[in-house]
Formats: sequence, C-alpha cells, structure tokens
Amino acid sequence: MSTITTVSCDPIATSPRSSAKPSAVQDRKRSGKSKVRTTRSDRIAGGRKRVDASKRADTGTVASKKTLRRPSSKEHHKVHGSSQSSPHPIRQGTKLARLIDMLRRERGATVAETVAALGWQAHSVRGAISGALKKKRGLTIQSEMHDGRGRIYRIV
Repeated sequence: MSTITTVSCDPIATSPRSSAKPSAVQDRKRSGKSKVRTTRSDRIAGGRKRVDASKRADTGTVASKKTLRRPSSKEHHKVHGSSQSSPHPIRQGTKLARLIDMLRRERGATVAETVAALGWQAHSVRGAISGALKKKRGLTIQSEMHDGRGRIYRIV
C-alpha cells in the first residue's frame, strides 16, 4: 500500500500558526486586499485635523495642512533668537575651531588656505562657512575680493 501526501502552495495554510478559522489578516492576504494606509493627517488627533471649536461647530470646515506643520527654522530663530553665543560651544582643537581661528585673524583666510590647513574639499569649506558659522552660530562673515589672494573671508 502506498501513501499519498498533499502539498499546499498556500504559505498561509502551511504556516505553523494556521488554525481552522483564518484571521482577518489571513483573509486579506488571500483575497489580495492590502491594509488601508493612512496619511499623517489621518493619524493626528485620531484622524481629525485641529480646528477651533467655534469653527467646527459653525461651519464644519477643516484646518489646512499649514496649521499642522512644524515651525520652520526661521520661525524657530524668531522665537528663540540667535546670538553670538552659541547654545553648543565649539570644542577646542576641532577643525571647525581651527576654521574660526583662521577667519578671526585680521587678514582673514581664503578657501585655498583653509583647504590646505584643514584637509577639506573647497565645497566643504564654503558649506561650513555658510551653514555652521552663519546660520547655526549666527556669526557675521565678511567676504571681499583681494587682487593678490582672491576672495577673503573673515569674521567681523
């Protein structure tokens, strides 16, 4: 007498957790329907956008997405202000500290001099000047063209 075995190609039916009654997840997998995705505004406050209570009662309108967004960095700086004293002090001996020392000299520094001193690429030097020093630290950087040296940057 020979034994006949049946093989199922259904991964849900062959899983060790399968039971007599399939779960809702298994039903969705079999039917090809996927779980409905929700947007960020659907997840905020239980699916309701923030609206003033009086507006909600009177007009039934919903707030625009602008009321739900985070404040921009410019708005953050208006509220908290940026000053010469940075909330994060620069550690001595770092390349950024060396860049600041070079720019504080009376004669300033060119991008080429900074590249040679720090070992950075030219675009990294320009990015550090505009991002880390001007925007984040709030320092005032003066840039001027010099006949013999090219463009000179200095902190004023």
